[in-house]
Amino acid sequence: MKAPEHSGWWSAFWLMSEEMEKDKNGGEVDIVETFASGKTWHTAHWNGYLSGEGNHQSEHLEPVKVFDPAEFHTYTLIWTPTRYMFYVDGVYQGEIENGISSENEYLKLTGECLDQDWAVADGWAGSIEELRSAGEDKFIVDYVRVWQKDSYL
Repeated sequence: MKAPEHSGWWSAFWLMSEEMEKDKNGGEVDIVETFASGKTWHTAHWNGYLSGEGNHQSEHLEPVKVFDPAEFHTYTLIWTPTRYMFYVDGVYQGEIENGISSENEYLKLTGECLDQDWAVADGWAGSIEELRSAGEDKFIVDYVRVWQKDSYL
């Protein structure tokens, strides 16, 4: 995956269960979210989004890997029944042991250009104005590989 080079993007490779939107079991796993800062985020979300009672929970790894957006990188999630383990370019980044989904998850690749207050106020996506003035920018995914160990079937 090759992340965009300019601010204003919120690109991600993630999983989400159908149940997460219904405020039930399941979850969202951000295998990677990339931003113009060059940092990668790895996050797990669980307990739905719709409750309004504060049931939604999440845990993330501190963004420790700064990447060169001009290069391709590999992002890996190893999902076991007890944890999510995250890797960037084959280097272990950490793991999350809370909110492990037991539901089917859908694979998503998204590249959003955001100017909403919630996305830019805290510097997550950066300034959309830089992206508007930069002209062309790209979020490139050259392949996705998914496999499952026989012992988890």
